[in-house]
Amino acid sequence: MRVAICTDRIGALASPDAGAALGRAFVSARPGTQVAVVPLASGGPDLALALGALGDGAVVVRDPGAVDGHVHHDHTHGDEEPTGVDPSSTSARLGRALAGALASRPARLVVDLTGLVTHDGGAGILAALGATADVPLDAGAGGLTGLTTLDMAPARARVGNTELVAVVDPDELQDMLLGLRGLTSRRGRAAGTDPALMLSTDAALGTLAGALGVPDAPGLGAAG
Repeated sequence: MRVAICTDRIGALASPDAGAALGRAFVSARPGTQVAVVPLASGGPDLALALGALGDGAVVVRDPGAVDGHVHHDHTHGDEEPTGVDPSSTSARLGRALAGALASRPARLVVDLTGLVTHDGGAGILAALGATADVPLDAGAGGLTGLTTLDMAPARARVGNTELVAVVDPDELQDMLLGLRGLTSRRGRAAGTDPALMLSTDAALGTLAGALGVPDAPGLGAAG
């Protein structure tokens, strides 16, 4: 008999330990059973543990402000938590962590975006990697208004040949970035945000996407 055990964390047991415990139970009940344990994790610290147990060898980068899978958001001013549409929230802190991890030129980096709720289309990450523009890229969506030029060459050079793998919440895989089904519309309507702010923020993110040459698609709005 062959059994594959695929499990996330169970209580205090991380996924590798939980799977091993279940495997021992199978073998105890059915001696001779061939058991394969496959650790799972949707993100956060457990993701690194699961990949490590699989011998993947990939480096996992996550926002250094994340605690137990939840992110303490970075802002261009103040310490307020974002609600609805927050044009000052920036992904720059995660970008700085990513830039640091890229310094050793790893073959692959796993970027954990689960639990990250920013609202800048990743502009802060690009800034931390060296991208430049005629507006500040690390000031949230509110700072993107008026963007006309964007130089991605320094960021591409920083990444080099490293393969970047982004991990997002499964519930966000179909999230659009722009329009009525987009990031700003969804968050804004849920929180009763001023429509004028929603429109200006959506327009700013659209300008960024246009400068990058990236058409809107399901998943582009994941994690903000």
